[in-house]
Amino acid sequence: MINEARTRKSICYVGFYSDEAVSYEKRYSAPSAVNKMNYIASSLIRVGHNVRILSPSWSKTKKFAYYSGRTTSSKDGIRVKYPSTFSSPGRVLEFFSRYYSLLWLFIMLIFNAHKETHVVLYHSTFLYFPILCAKKICRFTLILEVEEIYHLFTKSIKEREDRMLSMADGYLFANKGIKKYLTKEKDKKKPFIVVNGEYNIKKETKIKSKDDQFIKVVFAGNIEHVRRGAFNAVSCAKYLSDKYRVYIIGFGAERDISVLNKKIKQVNDLLGYKKCEYFGVKHGAEYDQFLFDCDIAINPQELNKRYMQFAFPSKILSYLNHNLRTVTTQLETISDSEFSDLVIMVPNPSPQKFAEAIMKVNLLEPFDPVSRINKADLTFLDNLKLLVV
Repeated sequence: MINEARTRKSICYVGFYSDEAVSYEKRYSAPSAVNKMNYIASSLIRVGHNVRILSPSWSKTKKFAYYSGRTTSSKDGIRVKYPSTFSSPGRVLEFFSRYYSLLWLFIMLIFNAHKETHVVLYHSTFLYFPILCAKKICRFTLILEVEEIYHLFTKSIKEREDRMLSMADGYLFANKGIKKYLTKEKDKKKPFIVVNGEYNIKKETKIKSKDDQFIKVVFAGNIEHVRRGAFNAVSCAKYLSDKYRVYIIGFGAERDISVLNKKIKQVNDLLGYKKCEYFGVKHGAEYDQFLFDCDIAINPQELNKRYMQFAFPSKILSYLNHNLRTVTTQLETISDSEFSDLVIMVPNPSPQKFAEAIMKVNLLEPFDPVSRINKADLTFLDNLKLLVV
């Protein structure tokens, strides 16, 4: 058994992160990843460690600009360090910024990590080489936070991803099913914790601006064509009765957002009124308030068998943290989780069936996920004390 008597550790948390202080620089990051990183970083602080986030993110403003490197601090005591970055309408300076960020990360680890340091890495195969080189030199303990197995979608990176998974000394898995993708027996014996998402109940700081005229349905997540959650949300909209409105927030590539807006316009034109709307990316308090202003949250993703095997959508916990009734595609990872009875699962996620499930939600029924999420939070903290020693 691991002795819980421990000294305060210095933790370097590596991942594509951005906060409100650099929001105008539009650095590469995903809101779902930032939220998960915030929760894990604050949890590490709560169990007695010092945390510094190293974010090798580059600007995506699509205009000629230079932003100097900087360090920011949050109210939770989390320090975040960013590299200098260039941006431009073309790809040349963005390409340079991407690979400069790798060099920057390597240098930062060389000067800030040592044998006694724990490095928590939000899994990204793009960061493989600087992490590999720095670990060989500094011999730090690497804890890999694995949300997805990328080679299931991009087979060409399988060898690199397998090496990256094997390089870790411990793991934070989005669900227990990810463990089976460890290819070496020695890796399967390494310590790990399952953390589905943020176990962090949000408190409203403003009075809800509820519009009793409509029932607001929200999709909050990445806008992309693998899981297609945002696009499927728009498809559902046209099968909902007149008293429902569908709101979408989230991050995505410009081309995907353009396709989404065209699809929204088609549905609105068909119905003759604004049934569906995209509100862009929301962060921090703005994100929280947007969800609090809604009534029902949805996750209408594609039934992709490869993805279902390992993915626990972090948005499910985010929805529950905001006390939202949640309707989701039925996924194995959700069915097997301790939160399965708190959500409504749709086995057949066709737009019609999903819309029917949304309209069956009774908003007058008592709903309180607080105790369940608080219990998961306390369990995670206890496990974290044993993983980071």
